Amino acid sequence: MNMNVEAIPTVKQVAVMGEPLVGGTVSGSYLYENPDENPEGASVFRWYKGGAGGSVIANTLDLTLTAEHSGISLVFSVTPVAASGEQGVETFSDPVEVIRDGFQNISDEESENSFLKQRGQFAFHAEEPKDRVFTSTAGAFALKNRLTQNVMVVGTQAFGGTVPPELVTYLQNNPAITMFSTQNSFGALVPVLGHNQLLVWGPGIPAALPNLQDIRSVYSNGSSLAFIYEDPAPGENTIGAVGTAATGGEVPVEIQNKLMFDRPRAIYATLDAFAVLTEAGRVYVWGAAANGGSIPVDIQTQLNSMKVQRIVASRTAFCAVTASGEIIGWGANGVIPAAALEKIYDDDGALNVIANDSAFVTITKGRRKAVTWGLAAHGGTMSEYAASLAARGNLALCTAAPWAMCLINESGQAAAWGSAAHGGGDIPAQGQDAEAVDLPLNAQALLEHADVETQIEAMFSNARFSKSLQSRVGSRVTLLDGEEIQLVRNDGSFVLLSRHPDGRTKNVVAWGVAAAGGTIPGDVKQTLMASRIRKIFSSNGAYAALVDQGMTEGVVVAWGRATQDGGTIPDALRSALSGGVVELYTIQAMPVPNGTAAAAFAARKSNNKYVTWGAHVKNEEFDPSV
Repeated sequence: MNMNVEAIPTVKQVAVMGEPLVGGTVSGSYLYENPDENPEGASVFRWYKGGAGGSVIANTLDLTLTAEHSGISLVFSVTPVAASGEQGVETFSDPVEVIRDGFQNISDEESENSFLKQRGQFAFHAEEPKDRVFTSTAGAFALKNRLTQNVMVVGTQAFGGTVPPELVTYLQNNPAITMFSTQNSFGALVPVLGHNQLLVWGPGIPAALPNLQDIRSVYSNGSSLAFIYEDPAPGENTIGAVGTAATGGEVPVEIQNKLMFDRPRAIYATLDAFAVLTEAGRVYVWGAAANGGSIPVDIQTQLNSMKVQRIVASRTAFCAVTASGEIIGWGANGVIPAAALEKIYDDDGALNVIANDSAFVTITKGRRKAVTWGLAAHGGTMSEYAASLAARGNLALCTAAPWAMCLINESGQAAAWGSAAHGGGDIPAQGQDAEAVDLPLNAQALLEHADVETQIEAMFSNARFSKSLQSRVGSRVTLLDGEEIQLVRNDGSFVLLSRHPDGRTKNVVAWGVAAAGGTIPGDVKQTLMASRIRKIFSSNGAYAALVDQGMTEGVVVAWGRATQDGGTIPDALRSALSGGVVELYTIQAMPVPNGTAAAAFAARKSNNKYVTWGAHVKNEEFDPSV
């Protein structure tokens, strides 16, 4: 190979890849020109705060966005350096603004507390990365390649894994594509000469399509996509939808007419219906009538007198809340009984709401008590012990698995209720471990079968909480000394993680269905305790933790159902996941009570390679550039 030392290295299409949201990891992307004539060496990367002339905040390809980055104008630059040592001109990306909370006018809280996550992609469990570099249906995935700036789609045709040949070209060489997904279809928002176009494919997409140009934001339920237009002309539709008509794929004309004079702010979803929230706080719905797509006349009358601020969705119902704490629900198992309403309003109204498959729990504004309604078997009716804790108030954490719920108060007293076969049974106390008929006597075994209740209470000993009225009760709490406690769940179990202010693991405990991650194997527990856990990700029946171990960053530790959900890392992939992982993603199935949902994990590495394992994917490490 002849190296032309006279050719100054150059780059083009410098861009920030990934959505710039606090909590996500964005990457710098660029195309290095003439690599055959003058191969690339150690190019120099910079992230600028406040534009190209601002201060440098990092010198890496990947940048994890934290609260301190909120609201800044972020720019990535690359100064190309050839293998010969020649240096080119620093080239900059367009600036992007880092958003602290939410995506497309739906807050992190609303998405986290809904059964189907309100992020325009098919997911049910928390901690999905916000970068949107990897987006999946229930059996296929699309990923953005940082090196080529292409979008790669992998999976079966039944889940949108086969892209129509006519659309393939649009997915090439375009770093600005944003991907969306339903259970079996994809949407790709691509820029076109200062405008944009939504491309759609998959089994749920009809032959006749609405106007898919000039779109501001895209949302999804299980089978359809809904969207808000950017700046429609007077008299034109402000929103649209595509998919199956029975699940919201067509917007009724009467809703379009109402939105002409009260513009849409965001669109929320149950599994097969949509609700649009307007700038004036009004709510209109369509889709499956029984599951939130129709509002009874009496409830609509009450809604018309409210200025709705937030919406949370179960699988089958919506619940709307105002800034003052007024609350109302509709859909299957969503209407709030009078007795529950009385408890809520007697304690100053609703602070926030959390939903699962068919039940809701609200935390009250006054004493932070919990009130439930919905399908009793899924958590709509509390156990006696849970009801006692809920009535005492001072709740610190509350979250919902698909068919169970869990709360923990500021003293560390915890209760789970709902389906006992899916994490809603009693939290194990000393001697209650269902898998330990005779507790062993050696120290390690005793640690593995330790009293979960006592461990939880120990996490909260001497804890000091913020009393801010704006601090809602959810799956995560940060104490005044900087310690963080987080409650994670999947289809059948819960995991509670506490971290010291410097990020070291203080403790991690699990309970629920043992096979679904409710029991942490002893070697995994020791590894997690000796690591700095960045995040814990949930598939339907397993967990994967992204951790730092000593000087090695980006290691993956997994437990739970093995091949079905990715709870065991295949031996052939262990070395590939032993360092250098930037983010983890999941391919999630629709939760089903019989435990047959199949899921998978995917890891994005700093060297641009990916690793996939579990169901619906090849257990492999691959380079999407090849």
